[in-house]
Amino acid sequence: MKKIIDAVGGPVAASIIALLILFLLGGGLFGGLIVLRQARDLAGLRETIVKEREEAATRTKAITQEDLARLLADNNLVIQRQFAAFSEALRVIQSTRQPGGPIIIERDVRAPTLPPGVGPRGPAGPPGTPGTPGVGTPGAPGAHGTPGQPVGPLIPAGEAPAAREAATERVLLDFVPGSLLNCETVGLEAHQVELLRDPTGRLASTARCVWRVRDQVKLTPAVPLQGLTFPRWEGRLLAGYESGLQWIAGARLTRNLDRTWGVEVEGGRSFTPPGSWWWRVVGTWRAF
Repeated sequence: MKKIIDAVGGPVAASIIALLILFLLGGGLFGGLIVLRQARDLAGLRETIVKEREEAATRTKAITQEDLARLLADNNLVIQRQFAAFSEALRVIQSTRQPGGPIIIERDVRAPTLPPGVGPRGPAGPPGTPGTPGVGTPGAPGAHGTPGQPVGPLIPAGEAPAAREAATERVLLDFVPGSLLNCETVGLEAHQVELLRDPTGRLASTARCVWRVRDQVKLTPAVPLQGLTFPRWEGRLLAGYESGLQWIAGARLTRNLDRTWGVEVEGGRSFTPPGSWWWRVVGTWRAF
């Protein structure tokens, strides 16, 4: 290297080194712009993903994060809750069992089932046989309702107006006229069935013929966003002016232990007469 410098002359070598510095600075500036653009794109991607997740949560609210975490921890778990007019159960019915894979959760909302002997009374019995004039034998009372028969509606008629006001989603199902018997809902047509989703995500009906609603939702658990990764090895060429060694050229090799700590080996040659070799080994800490 020294022979080459002596052959071309010190000023020419200095000019070459200056051009190399400008080239390196230009490359550094260009690389910095690329890094800034990538950081901006990454920030935009993060913002888009967060916004989509917030919109999805606002749109459905099918299940809380606490319930989702419990169900993901144990796919055989059934979360059961009892309310005044109905009960609900949450369970996983299908899962890929892979991190971030889709999972289907079922919310089973049902009205209570009547125990034996508590059902509604049946129709009155037939008239008794004729007796003396003005006196007859009354008919036998009807039998009790079918044991264990479920009853509706999930939302009683008195609570329907408040439930409609608070609902985040309302679904009206129109059946073929005449196909629904004894299923009238106050305020609706005779062939309509109403479904309401409350702010917690629960889906229920005001129709008295509906005693159970199973709402199955496919969810994709959020995967933590990974930040920028750093290469394990980094290499750089050096050329410039140093206050003690004057004009220098060299190289630097960095071994990154993780995102913060690393080991750096640097060495080179000083071209200012009489010229000398230099090197150093340091530990590095990335502060930002």
